[in-house]
Amino acid sequence: MKKSILTITFGLALFMTNCSGSENTDSNSSENNTACGTNKLEVLKYDDAEQSFDQKYVYANYNEMYQSYRVIYLNYDKSEDSDYGQRTGDQIKVVIGLFSPAGDEFKPGQYTFNGDEEGFNRIAISIETGDGLKSINTAGIEDPGYVEIKEISKTHICGTFHLNGVGSELKGSFNTQHEKVN
Repeated sequence: MKKSILTITFGLALFMTNCSGSENTDSNSSENNTACGTNKLEVLKYDDAEQSFDQKYVYANYNEMYQSYRVIYLNYDKSEDSDYGQRTGDQIKVVIGLFSPAGDEFKPGQYTFNGDEEGFNRIAISIETGDGLKSINTAGIEDPGYVEIKEISKTHICGTFHLNGVGSELKGSFNTQHEKVN
């Protein structure tokens, strides 16, 4: 299990340093899509405590080289965000990583920690805080949850998620345009 967590963490770190995406001037604008809802992190819990999260920005990006996708929630201004460096003070960055799509193409459907029967459609979550990186440990959790992509295109992604772990939980929705990482 430790090797699996380290592999996912390494893959997420590698992906974070090599991301690119399509430009967008307003990440919180959404296409006329009522099925997806809004950009909202409803529940953020880690270290056995529900956390306060004053959401400031949500965006997504896709890495074609690694066939990886990220949906990113920030409680601070995006101009302060970078994949190079740590969060400081009360800054929190929640990253939902989507990996190994079946057929090498991201499509609507469920993505889980373990993937489907063939190991495709996997997820990894990281929560970066001023106190360091938090993770969702799903060991022994009967239903760790999933991310459901409802719609996806070259410029837009939307969906919902509810993820559980030992002393942790994430629940929310996303409906955002792709953007480049700072």
